[in-house]
Amino acid sequence: MSSESKDNENVAPEELAQIVRLKALADLCFGPVVVITRQKHFSFVDRISAFHEAQKLMAVDKVIAYVLMEYLNASVGASKLPVVLNDGTTFSDDGLAINYIGEQKPVIEREIEILAVIQSKQKSARLYQYGVLIFRGHSAPKNFASGKAFWTRLAEAGDLEAQFIVGDIAYNDKDYDQAFKWLEMSAGQGHIEATFALGLCYLDGLGVEKNLERASGCALLAAEKGHAHAQYTIGVSEKDPAEKKKWLAKSAAQGFAPAKKAMAEFN
Repeated sequence: MSSESKDNENVAPEELAQIVRLKALADLCFGPVVVITRQKHFSFVDRISAFHEAQKLMAVDKVIAYVLMEYLNASVGASKLPVVLNDGTTFSDDGLAINYIGEQKPVIEREIEILAVIQSKQKSARLYQYGVLIFRGHSAPKNFASGKAFWTRLAEAGDLEAQFIVGDIAYNDKDYDQAFKWLEMSAGQGHIEATFALGLCYLDGLGVEKNLERASGCALLAAEKGHAHAQYTIGVSEKDPAEKKKWLAKSAAQGFAPAKKAMAEFN
C-alpha cells in the first residue's frame, strides 16, 4: 500500500471530499494546458510545470517557450482579478477564494458559484492566449486579419497589453495617429513597452507634435521600470560618466547587445 493510501486512511470522509474538490479547483485554474505548435504536442498540469518547461525550451525552441510564457502571463493575470459573487461578496483574487473554500467549507451551492466565477476568468485567460496564438500564427493557419481584429476588440475593452499591440501594429503600418492613440492609452495604464514607444512618437513627432521633453520623460520612466532599450537610450545620452555607466550597466545586465558593446568600450 502506498504512503498516500495510508495517509488517506487517516483522513475523515468530509476532509477527503474537500481535498478532492480543491484538487478539481486546481485543475480548473491551472490546467491541464495543452499547447500544440510546429507539429509538437505538450501537456502541462499547472503553471509551475509550464514555467519550468518553458525555461528548458527557451534554448531549443523560443517560439514554443514564448507561447508558454504568454499562457502563464494570461493565467496569472486572470487569477489576480477579483472573484465577485452574486450577493456582492468579493475576494481580491483566486487565492483568497480558494482559501475561503478550504478554511470555511461553505455550503456546496456557494462553493459551486465560486468555482464557476474562477472558471469563467480562466476561460478568458485561455481566450486571450488563443488570440496570441492566432496572432503569431502558431496554432492556426496564419491569419493576421483575425488576430488583429481580436486584439482590437480587447484593446477597446481596456486591455493594456492589447492596446500596446494594436498601437505597435499601427506604428509598423505607419498609421501614426492610431499608433499614438493606443500607445498613450496603454502607457497610461503603466505598460512599459508602450511607454517607451510613446517616447519614440514624441521624439520624431509621429501622430503627435514633436516634444523632446516628453520623449525624454517617457524614456526615463520606462528605464526606471526596467526597460533595457530605454536604459541604453538614457545611458548613451547622459553626459555624466557615472550616470552613463549606471544606465548602460543596467541595460547590459539584461543582455541588451548595444549596451554590452557600449560597456566594453566604456571600460
